[in-house]
Amino acid sequence: MRLLIELLYMLLNLYGFVVLVNVVLNWLLVFNIMNGSNQFVRSVYDFTKSLTEPALRRIRGVINPVNGIDLSPLVLLLAVWVAKRVIVLYAYPALAYP
Repeated sequence: MRLLIELLYMLLNLYGFVVLVNVVLNWLLVFNIMNGSNQFVRSVYDFTKSLTEPALRRIRGVINPVNGIDLSPLVLLLAVWVAKRVIVLYAYPALAYP
């Protein structure tokens, strides 16, 4: 059980990193800092977008953009942080003291 909880924690860390990479790549492509026709950049962006877009789409259905700024990645990162805190505060101590 401990291994499963640690795996979930690591996956949440990885998912948060993927969300950050997606946001940064999106900004770099929108502001023409990186070339969107570069195959490597485009493939990394498409990969991260395919992993994050289902969750972001659901959040966008609930939270509308504020002054044209999409806050859904911030909400998703906050949800990942809360899930990690729940694991640290409740799951780990429950395993240590059954």
